[in-house]
Formats: sequence, structure tokens, C-alpha cells
Amino acid sequence: FLMICGINFNCMKNLINKILVFDLDDTLIDTQKIKKILFNYASNLGCSEKQIKSLYGEIRDTGFTLEKYALVLSDAAHRSAAEILAEIRAEIVDHKDELVYKDAVEFLELCKKIGIKLRLFTFGASTWQAEKIEFSGLNKYFDQAVSTDNEAKGKMDELGKIVGGGTGDEIVLFNDKLKEIVTALEQYPEMTAYLRPIRQLDGELLQQIDPALRERIEILPNFRLLMTEVYDGVKR
Repeated sequence: FLMICGINFNCMKNLINKILVFDLDDTLIDTQKIKKILFNYASNLGCSEKQIKSLYGEIRDTGFTLEKYALVLSDAAHRSAAEILAEIRAEIVDHKDELVYKDAVEFLELCKKIGIKLRLFTFGASTWQAEKIEFSGLNKYFDQAVSTDNEAKGKMDELGKIVGGGTGDEIVLFNDKLKEIVTALEQYPEMTAYLRPIRQLDGELLQQIDPALRERIEILPNFRLLMTEVYDGVKR
């Protein structure tokens, strides 16, 4: 049974013996806050909201990087791209504590301390994803981090590298996107997953999911809810 306002652990085995695989954007870090920093910076340079969205969209479609963003802003503001890049990076670093979800950090620290295997996988321009991981300071928690910008293969191809040729019985997946979780669980019949509904839960899609598959998904509003489960696993 899938709990909407809480969490149950009926479908979960001992997390101590699992490999925990985490998505990055909006699962561990607040991607919208990063975007807000980028947009506010451009606005302070005199760019209109319409202009900012257009510039950002064009860069994102070709593989977003801070270097590309700084370059297009330098053309718009008639300033040095290197100067702008340094200022944007400094702005992100100044706000880094606000960009990472505190409950996620607490959970990762606990898992790392007791030796649970942690993996990170994410979809997007690899350079930008690597920068976000570096800015957030999350790289120290993970034994392996993989990313892909291959839209045809996408995340599932990278997830397959972590799962190997198995059924996913050793994997617990954490992701904010229900569609991606469903795809992963369909592909790996013994995998379980936690849905992190940071923005909005797609209730319509939730109702369309096969009941047997739904039982392998738990709603996780806060990582602190899992910390007791981990502590109990250590005691056992």
C-alpha cells in the first residue's frame, strides 16, 4: 500500500545490505534555487525576464555549462565573460548551504558513517552536473557517480551499469520523478524505490501504475524518516 502522507517500510528490507542509488536534481539539491541564482544574476546585469529565459533555454538545448551562460551574458552586458563566470561561481558558493536539502545531507552522512554503499546517477550535461556536485559538496559521500547527457539512452542506461546484469534486488532507488522510477522498476523486477515529491506528485500517473509495481514505491517527504530504519538495521 502506497502512503501519500507518510511512509511505511513493509516493502523494504534491511537498508544496511543495499546499494542506495540517488538522483541529484531535486532529490538531493534544490535545482530551482540554483536556477534562481543564475536568473537573478542576469537580471542584475539588466537582462529582461524574457531575454533570460530565452538565453537559458538556448544554452540548455546545447548542453548547459556556466561557461556558456557567462559568455552569452557577456555579449548582452558588454562585460568580460571570465569576470562574469567568476562572479556567478562565487554567488553559487555563497549560497551552497541553501542549495542542498539538509535532511538529505544528514541521511547521507549516517549511511556513509556506517558503511552503506552509496551511488549517484544523474541526467544532464556532464560538465554542469559535475559542477553542481562539486558546489554542493556531495561528492564526498558517494563511492560512484555517473551521469549522462545521451537523451536516447538516458538514465536507465547508466542505472544498468550500477545494477549490472541482476534483477535489482540489491538496489534502492531515490528519485523525484515518478516516470523514471516506474521505468526503472519495470526494467528491474526486484528493485524498490523511494519517490521524493519535492515539487508536485503526479496523482493521475500514480493511479495508472500497476498495483504490484506501486507496492515497490514509497513516498519519501523527508529523509529523516529513514534514519530510524538505518539505526534499527545497525542494531540488528
